[in-house]
Amino acid sequence: MKKQLLLLVIICFVFLVACMNEREEENAMTKETITAFGVTGNLRGGGLLVTNFRVKGKAKTGEQVELLTSEKYYNKKDEKIAPEDIEVGSKVEIKLWADYSIKETSPGQIEAHDIEKITVLN
Repeated sequence: MKKQLLLLVIICFVFLVACMNEREEENAMTKETITAFGVTGNLRGGGLLVTNFRVKGKAKTGEQVELLTSEKYYNKKDEKIAPEDIEVGSKVEIKLWADYSIKETSPGQIEAHDIEKITVLN
């Protein structure tokens, strides 16, 4: 009896986890993004410093932010590239989830979960 109950609990747990993952994927596909631009600075411990950060349609410019990701970099052909392949001074287009936030550190930081992708434009 205990084995059957344990098996039932495990099956329910697996089912719930599968449903949660599916829902997260759906949310990611339907979330709105915004576009930002900047110029690359140095790689910083798993992140990329971006100067002249500006969000499309907003007037504020000249801000520095650190993008805290090491795996969401692409070239203009939409091919994945390594962070080491990005040259200092490259222009980048940054797709952010509309509900992104910038940590109030110096420089400001944007977490990986707020970034959809970073495209190097040159």
